[in-house]
Amino acid sequence: MICIGVDAHQSFSTLFAVDYETGEVLLDLDKVPTMPAAFASALGEGFSEAIAVVEASTISCFVVEMLRPLVAKTVIADPKVMRQSVPHGRAKTDRNDARELARQLQAGLISEVFQHTPDGLARRALTRSTQNVTRTGTKLRSQLRSLLRIWGVRCPYRNLTGRSAEHFMQELQLDGPAQTAAAELYRLLQEVESSRQALKQQIRTEGKRLSEVQLLQSLPGIGPELALRIASELGDIKRFPTEGGFVNYCGLAPRVEQSGNRRHVGKLVKGNGYLKDALCQGANAIANNYRGNSPLHELYRSSLRRLGRKKACLLVARKMARTVWQMLRRNEPYRYA
Repeated sequence: MICIGVDAHQSFSTLFAVDYETGEVLLDLDKVPTMPAAFASALGEGFSEAIAVVEASTISCFVVEMLRPLVAKTVIADPKVMRQSVPHGRAKTDRNDARELARQLQAGLISEVFQHTPDGLARRALTRSTQNVTRTGTKLRSQLRSLLRIWGVRCPYRNLTGRSAEHFMQELQLDGPAQTAAAELYRLLQEVESSRQALKQQIRTEGKRLSEVQLLQSLPGIGPELALRIASELGDIKRFPTEGGFVNYCGLAPRVEQSGNRRHVGKLVKGNGYLKDALCQGANAIANNYRGNSPLHELYRSSLRRLGRKKACLLVARKMARTVWQMLRRNEPYRYA
C-alpha cells in the first residue's frame, strides 16, 4: 500500500510517499506550490492507486479536491487525534509532519474527518456570511442608538432601516462631529442591510433546490435561512450513527464526569458553534412567537419557571436537535408526538 502524507500550507506543501509493503520511500518533496499543476507534476501518474492523507485545516478541502484526480482515495485527518500519537520530543518540521501522516495512515491510527462536497462548502460559506453580516448590522444598530442616547435623542422606530426611521435620521441635527458620526453609521447600516437582504434572497433560492431544507422547514421555529444553515453545517446526516452523537456535535450536550459513585454534570461540550446558534435561534423563535399545541412550545412553557428562560431555551434547542436527527434519518417531516 502506498501512503502519501501531505503537510499543506497556503503557499507551499510537503509531500512524503512510501510503499509500506517494501519500505521504499517513493517521494520526499518540500516546498511544492499548493497549486493543481504543481501537485500533478509532483505526483505524476505513478500514484493512481495510492491513498493520500491531509491534516484538517482551512485549506484541507481545497487540497483534497486537487488530490482527488491524482490518487485512489483521500482522507482528512483529525489534527487533535494525530498530535496525541506523535512521539514525544520529535522535531516539529513540515517534512516530519508529512512523514508522520503517512505512518499513521499505514498503521490505521488516522481519525478521519468528514469531507464536505464543493457545493456543500459553497452553501456553508453563504449561510455563514449571512450570519456574520447580520451580526455586523446588529452591532451598527447598537452603536447608532448608543450615540443618539449620549445626545439625549431617542429614535421612536424599532426598524432603523425603514422609511420612517430614514426620514427621522435625515432631519436629525447634532453637534458637528457627532452629526458626521451618526450619518456615517447610518450609511453603513443601510449598506449592510442591503447586503443582508441580497444574501437572504440567495438563501431562499438555494433552499428550494434541497429536499432536506424543505423537510426541516416543517419544524416549528425553523425558516428557510435556519434550515439551509443547519443542512449546510451537518452535511450528510448518516455520519452521525446515534442521536446523542449529533447532539454532542451541536454543542448542546452537558459535559459529564463520572468516577465511582461521583457524577458531575458540567457546562455544555464544545461543538459546532454555527449549528448550535441556529438551533438556539429556532428555540428562541418558539419561545417568543410560536403559539399553538406544539410539544416544543409546551416543553418551553413547562420548564420556564423551573429552569429560567435561558436554560429552558437550551432544553428546547436540545430537543430540536434530536428531532432534526430523526427527521433527516427517516426522511420524514415533523409531526406532533
